Amino acid sequence: MPTKIIDSQTIQFRFNSESENKSEYIITSPVLLASRSDLFNFTCGDNNKPCYTITVNVNDIEYNGELYYEINYDIQFIPFKNCSPEQNARYKITTHPFATFSNDVKFESFIVHKNSLTQILTEFLLMNYTDLEKVSGSTTGERYKTIIMEILALYKITDAEELSTGALSVDSKTPYYTLDVTEKELKYECGYYYYDIGYEFKFISSDTCSLEENIKHEKLAHPFASFSSDDDTKFEGVIVYKNDLTKMLVEFLLMDYEELETKIQHTLKVSPQSYKSNVMESLALLWD
Repeated sequence: MPTKIIDSQTIQFRFNSESENKSEYIITSPVLLASRSDLFNFTCGDNNKPCYTITVNVNDIEYNGELYYEINYDIQFIPFKNCSPEQNARYKITTHPFATFSNDVKFESFIVHKNSLTQILTEFLLMNYTDLEKVSGSTTGERYKTIIMEILALYKITDAEELSTGALSVDSKTPYYTLDVTEKELKYECGYYYYDIGYEFKFISSDTCSLEENIKHEKLAHPFASFSSDDDTKFEGVIVYKNDLTKMLVEFLLMDYEELETKIQHTLKVSPQSYKSNVMESLALLWD
C-alpha cells in the first residue's frame, strides 16, 4: 500500500474517430550522424535452454533537415544441444523476443522521429540489463527491454494522409469520447515511487448520426481502439514504476493537444490525438 500521495491532477481530452491511409514512409540517402550498438541475450530466465541473441543498432540520421533514429535488430536463434529438434523448434517460437507482440509492431528495422520521448526510449533500449533492472521496478531487465522494443515500434513513422484532423476540430455533429485522465504520484513504504493513472471514458453520440453510425464511432473513436489486449482493466488505468521514461510518458500524456502538436510537429501527419493514444498504449505495456 502507498504511504503517501505526492501529487494528483485530472485533465480532460476529446477523442473522435480518425481515418488514415497509411503506407511505409521511405527515407532515401539520409545523413548518418552517429551509430550505437550492443548485443543482448534473451534466455527467458533459463540458461539451460535455447535462447536468442539480438544485436541492437541505433543510427542517428538526418533527412531533409529533420532528425530521426533508424533502429535495426539482428536476431539470431541459438539452439541448445541437449534439446531435441522438436524442442528447439518449439522454443524458437515461444522464446522469440517478439513472441508477445501484436502483429502490427513486429519490425526488425524501422525509423522513428527524434524527440524527447523517443530519445529516452533509445537510451533504455541500449541500456545493459544490470542498469535497466535498477530502474524497472519489479520487472526483470530482459522483460523490460522487450517492452521497450514493443513501445518503440508504436512510433514507427508512416506516410499517413489523414482524412480527418480529428482531435483538434470536434463539432456537435461528430460522435466523440471525453477522457478524464487522473494522475497520482505515490510513494510506497519500500521507498519506490509509482504513477497511478486513472481513465474515465464517456461516449458522446450525435443526434445527426444513425444508431449504426454511432455504434461504429463508439468503437473506432475509443483511445484504445487499436490496442490488442485481453486485459480490459488496462482501459481503466495503469500503475507504473516511476523512472525517467515513465516520467516523460506521463508528461506527454497530460499535455494538451496544442502543446503536444509542437512536440511532434515533424512527425509527418500524425495527429496529437493518435500520438496520445500511442502514449497511453505505451504506459499500459509498462504496467508494474
